[in-house]
Amino acid sequence: MDIKWVEDFLALVEHGSFTKAAEVRHVTQSGFSRRIRSLECSLGVDLVKRNVFPTTLTNAGEQNIESMKLLLNQYFDLQRKIEENEKQILNMR
Repeated sequence: MDIKWVEDFLALVEHGSFTKAAEVRHVTQSGFSRRIRSLECSLGVDLVKRNVFPTTLTNAGEQNIESMKLLLNQYFDLQRKIEENEKQILNMR
């Protein structure tokens, strides 16, 4: 799973449309759609109902928004900790 896919999903949730979310994420709509599909394949569940307009999340999509936000926050926290540790090691040399 690519962390960008989680960011994409949350952009879709925020903006409510593949087109707008793709624009905000600076990718084509078709590329954005493929990234959401990749996330779904990685998780083994559909997150978005593709046969309805406007964009609607599946139950799995709706129920896991907060978990996705938490995952993203934990990832960025880990990234910051690693960067801080690396800076400390470099300063010790």
